[in-house]
Amino acid sequence: MAGLTVVFTGEQFDQSDLDVYLEILNIARNYPMGSMVKFSTYSLLKALGLPTGGSNQARLHSVIVRLRGGTLEIFDHKKRYFGGLIEIGMRDEITMEYEVMINPRFAVLLGFDMFSKLDIEKRRALGRNNTAKSMYGYYATHINPIAHKFETLCNIAGIKGKNRKSVIVKAHEAMKDVGILEGYTVIDDTIKADLNHSESQERAITKAAAKKTAGTRRRKLTRAIDLLPH
Repeated sequence: MAGLTVVFTGEQFDQSDLDVYLEILNIARNYPMGSMVKFSTYSLLKALGLPTGGSNQARLHSVIVRLRGGTLEIFDHKKRYFGGLIEIGMRDEITMEYEVMINPRFAVLLGFDMFSKLDIEKRRALGRNNTAKSMYGYYATHINPIAHKFETLCNIAGIKGKNRKSVIVKAHEAMKDVGILEGYTVIDDTIKADLNHSESQERAITKAAAKKTAGTRRRKLTRAIDLLPH
């Protein structure tokens, strides 16, 4: 994220942890910022597209506890913030319903901004392809991504092993299948993704183009004025 330095301390998060966090943020949109957010184990597992049996209930709880336990430190070069994504939580062991309070500052700095750039239905459609989810999260911060080296994308997604290039290509193919990408181009050791832009990205592109046009007009006017006799 531009202008921010983010440091994480604790058990490393993965894309499935982010899936849970984004779904909780989706629910939290219906609540005042800073209030307790309520949801059932069943409803959250269904939203995640997972079976609702006991093993997934236990795994979901471990993820929520992990989201509470990890500490983020964010430095914007003026102030330094630190804390967890979830501040406090409770589960009713009879009804299996949760009440959690998300960290409102981090939800604004990270979560809601990220959520607004992601199409959660398309992210869900990627299923368990965590590499594709990681790539989608990365590309969502770009308006028109340039060609990237496979090595760079492997480092971003944490991919190791012999078939790393194949894994990245398959992730791009998966994003194309669900409509995140219009397509992609592989040239030697690089791959370039062509995004299907979200509404927020389209607005950003239009705004940037308008700003560029206005700047060009101002420069032309300034040069014209400079040529007038004084």
